[in-house]
Amino acid sequence: MFFRRKKQEAAKEKIYKLSSREMDRSVYEIGLFMWEKAIKGRLEDKKEVVTVEKKGDATRDVVHYRLANEIDIFLGVELNKRIRKTTKTVQDISRAINQKYQELVESHAEYEKSEHEDGMTVNLIPSFKLKGNQFTFRLRERIPKDTHLVARLIEVGPESQGLELELLSHQREFIIGGNPLLADYYAADLADEHFGISVQNSNFYIYQLSKDKGAFTELIQNENTKLRVTDQYQLINHRDYVTAGFQNRLRRFQFLRVDDSSEVSDHSSRYRLVETGYYILRSLDVARNSYHYPTVFFSEADAVTGGLRDIQRIPLPGMKNIGTPAKIAFKDGEFYLQKLSTVAPISVKLNGQEIPEGAERKLPGVRDKLEIGYVQFFFEKLEKRPDVPLAVLEITVVDKEKVRHFPLYGKPVIVSGDVKRPGHEDYLFLNEGSIPHNAMRLSFKNGVLFVEKGKTAPPLFVNGNEITGRQAVSSGDILNMGKVSIKVARRDLPPAYCAKLTLTAESRRPVYSLTQLHKGKTYTLGREAPEGGTSDPISRAYFIQISDDLHVSASHARISLTGERLATIQNISESNSTFIISANGALRADLPQRSFASEVLMRWDRIIIGPVELEYRGPGSSMVISDSYEL
Repeated sequence: MFFRRKKQEAAKEKIYKLSSREMDRSVYEIGLFMWEKAIKGRLEDKKEVVTVEKKGDATRDVVHYRLANEIDIFLGVELNKRIRKTTKTVQDISRAINQKYQELVESHAEYEKSEHEDGMTVNLIPSFKLKGNQFTFRLRERIPKDTHLVARLIEVGPESQGLELELLSHQREFIIGGNPLLADYYAADLADEHFGISVQNSNFYIYQLSKDKGAFTELIQNENTKLRVTDQYQLINHRDYVTAGFQNRLRRFQFLRVDDSSEVSDHSSRYRLVETGYYILRSLDVARNSYHYPTVFFSEADAVTGGLRDIQRIPLPGMKNIGTPAKIAFKDGEFYLQKLSTVAPISVKLNGQEIPEGAERKLPGVRDKLEIGYVQFFFEKLEKRPDVPLAVLEITVVDKEKVRHFPLYGKPVIVSGDVKRPGHEDYLFLNEGSIPHNAMRLSFKNGVLFVEKGKTAPPLFVNGNEITGRQAVSSGDILNMGKVSIKVARRDLPPAYCAKLTLTAESRRPVYSLTQLHKGKTYTLGREAPEGGTSDPISRAYFIQISDDLHVSASHARISLTGERLATIQNISESNSTFIISANGALRADLPQRSFASEVLMRWDRIIIGPVELEYRGPGSSMVISDSYEL
């Protein structure tokens, strides 16, 4: 059955601008300016009635109101750069707005105090549609306490980051598009308002919104049924796929209904169709000052592999009675894929080329395609990824207060004292006369950073000792030449973070929502629930068991929510690291073992604990903070 949708024009949000004088103030004060300039007035205009008390002897009834408790702030380029500079500046904005929010509530008896105890969630979202110091905002509708999840629209496909739109019961229309000011689900590659999903009488309908000729939406119900979506309602069912395209760019989604009988509604964990990431985990041999690499076996779920001290097994979904058809081994600094003998014949290919039984092929490590039967993996060595720095240099110059940070990736870099020259991409120019043009060369070999001085350069010192040839340097080492001092902040990838295999066949993996966090509570992620009562800070009541894999410590990491509605994660493992991947796939933080290091979580961050990948869904800023290197 089809229905004509009565499209309503979205109200355009007013755009505000901060003056140059306001931009020069602290980020906390910028938050106060935003509040007074725009947010306060809109909050009071949009207040909702909670209760009305009838007073028989009074001239009028007593009305209690509540304010919105979540706000999306869209930032122009310069303002975004100013606020996103560090994690502290993000906290300052939230702190300023929440302070004014609480002051407003406490100063007016008409605002119901119990409705505002948790403060306001502040989401900071960069917008390329705004200029310089401009900003605008959108107050989010309050979610009723009896609201429940009714469906999900999940992004899938080879380029998917696994993000999803949660359809809640209190809302009837959901817009998906490329304009974050208008859409409920922001998909950067789509039209501003691309398509929508409507809920009517417990049924779900999809419809096309964009009238752009380059925009289309298709509904895929099975292998033989593909429907073009128009501006009329089309029924969408559980597990249907949606393909949306705009100007030669595609996004693919799957629609999942949630009901009491569905496994998707499990509260402790839930499943979705996404790509599964398996991380090859190496261990550090302290005595030999080298890494030990496991042998990775691909096998059916119940296969048993033995005879080796360190192995890592990756299951082949849906395969039975084939044993172990392939393995990956590390030797002479490289990874090799080998085809093994099996009970039944099965094809093993590398980048489209069949591998004979018993033969092995070298894995270059740059998005290699591995095919084992009908299951497909992509293999990448993390040290070859262009977005993962292998080291970070902290550069200081005598008589200059400014500290510069420079990331080193896989290719060599030459440090120069000259001013920046066009066309010299492999140089780091410092504009410092105490060192020559070709002062020193930094390069990697097998993940280790080496330094050597130029032929005509002045003496080079490493930790106070002069060197004449090529020398390996470690994290914390200090290089000195002339007036320049360079500290190596990290010389290698984190000890366990070595390579990644991505299963591109559609498979189910548990995903923990990590959304029901309460202020003052600490949640432990790990392999085994600790013993103890509910008064224990790492008690069973707040423990999330994520895997029984031995690369996950019994108590591995803790997550807590601060009073400013910012979540932090702390690594408490004695033997394993914890890694944080931002929504754009870049390694944002590594928390080493025995460090008890902590990091503020951003919405959509992915947490890597052993071979398990978790996704944090908020509350917190939905923006991605990239490394703010000054080049």
